[in-house]
This record gives sequence, C-alpha cells and structure tokens, in this order.
Amino acid sequence: MSTARLFTPGEAHRITGVSPETALAWRRRGLWTSGEDGKHVRYDLRGLCALKLVRALIEAGIPIGSTVETIGNDFLDPMQNALLATRRKHLSTAYAVILKKGDALYRVTVFDLANLAELASPECVEWDTTIIINLGSLAREMAAFGALD
Repeated sequence: MSTARLFTPGEAHRITGVSPETALAWRRRGLWTSGEDGKHVRYDLRGLCALKLVRALIEAGIPIGSTVETIGNDFLDPMQNALLATRRKHLSTAYAVILKKGDALYRVTVFDLANLAELASPECVEWDTTIIINLGSLAREMAAFGALD
C-alpha cells in the first residue's frame, strides 16, 4: 500500500532528518531503490519509512551492512501500515520498536505507552539494543507534506 504522493530529496530530508547526500550514499550501497524517472529521485511513503528506519538503526550502532537485510518487508510494511493507522485514528502515541539480541532483530509496533514499558520489564528478554521510533511524530511531519492524505 503506497501513497501516490512522491517527495523530493529535500522534502525527505525535512521529514526524516536524513540529508540527500546520505540518502544517495545509502542507495549506492544497495539499501533500497527509490522512485527514479531517469534523472530525479523521488520517495514514496515506503521510502520515507526506509530512511527513518535506517537512520535509527545506524544511530543505535547497528552496522549498515547488517541493515540491508533489516529493511525488507518484515519491517517496512508494518511501519508504513502503522503510520497510516496513526493518521486515520488520529493517534499521537504510536511507536515502532526494534529490539536487538545478538545478531537478531525483532520488530514490535506499540500504540500504548504501557505496552512500551512492558518491553523494558525484568520479565522480558534482556535486549542488547532497543530502538524506538515515534510514529506519531513522524506521521505529523509526513502529514505536513501531504504524505498521509
């Protein structure tokens, strides 16, 4: 499910915080392909999710090489669907949570802060790394550019 709205690298930068130069370097490394009409790069909602996700993983210290396998359908489709649900339901609190244990990465979408706290409880597996992406905030940024209309 993709939105018809496409975004320039500059708009993608303002929405995700990933500079056009960095996004270009990531594309050259094969992280994903974005909509290209021969000369101009454009990002759809899935591309914006990929930029935000890769940035969060790298900021958490996960090497970019292991990130390539991480941004597939198992992560991007649920993240995109959660963003669309957040917008439709006017939710301000929704989070994409990536949990890392050893070499394995797990994805959770959380719509309630109480559920987010449960992930940090002593009864849960002790994760090496927990990455939280605020989807409510990202949805507001995207909506300002018409990405979720």
